[in-house]
Amino acid sequence: MRNARRTWYNGCINLFSVPGLYAALIKQIGFPLGNRRRERFPFNTRNLNVYHIALWFHDHGLYHQHPELQEIERWARLVGGMDGDILDSEGN
Repeated sequence: MRNARRTWYNGCINLFSVPGLYAALIKQIGFPLGNRRRERFPFNTRNLNVYHIALWFHDHGLYHQHPELQEIERWARLVGGMDGDILDSEGN
């Protein structure tokens, strides 16, 4: 379970730390919003890639122009150490 969660978080950071990557993938894939069964975490994360993560978020309501997408991308850059800001002890 711990490895699955770590794999999931790392994949999210990789996806969202590149500004615009999520939106570009969703546009490229072209699936309508929420067209598949919603799967709750935890699940098998072997062979997980950014496409799977993007589709999971898309199926759970995060569309490519969602107002909070910029904040999620900023969070990923902070957690990944790609932003000059400092995280507090709670990850904010």
